[in-house]
Amino acid sequence: EQGAVYQRYGDYYTMNYRDEGHAHLDEYADGSTERGQCLLKTICEDMGFSSLGYQSLNGLLEAIGIDKEKICTYCWTGKE
Repeated sequence: EQGAVYQRYGDYYTMNYRDEGHAHLDEYADGSTERGQCLLKTICEDMGFSSLGYQSLNGLLEAIGIDKEKICTYCWTGKE
């Protein structure tokens, strides 16, 4: 279809990926879901990476040693 935008999802391509992505954002952002795993696999294949994963909020907090109340966590929680 002329002017359509396609995105690879597994072994096929979907049209209107913005609608798909927004409708299932929580699943794509979670590496334990089918959509999340597929997204990570596709990025690895496209970028030539051997592996890729998401950093959890708890993992970040543990790594930097700062209390959750002292930093912005909006990217993980969507809450200000």
